[in-house]
Amino acid sequence: MKKVTENVFGSRIRDLRRKQHLTQAEFAKRIFVVKSNVSRWERGYCMPSLATVKLICNTFDVSADWLLGTTWKGAAEK
Repeated sequence: MKKVTENVFGSRIRDLRRKQHLTQAEFAKRIFVVKSNVSRWERGYCMPSLATVKLICNTFDVSADWLLGTTWKGAAEK
């Protein structure tokens, strides 16, 4: 499997998940996906659907712009 791009998204998900002391499986359950999807996102092999990005943003209370790496302001400032 080939990585898609620079993995700002995956790094941010991993960091947010770890700050909340969630395993990949626990996080996956919260957003209605399987653990392997979370693993692939964090490693940069694929991206979630728009609906799933919205769930992730709501779960962590961050903007999609920040999560996707289009802006640098976000959870780190909270």
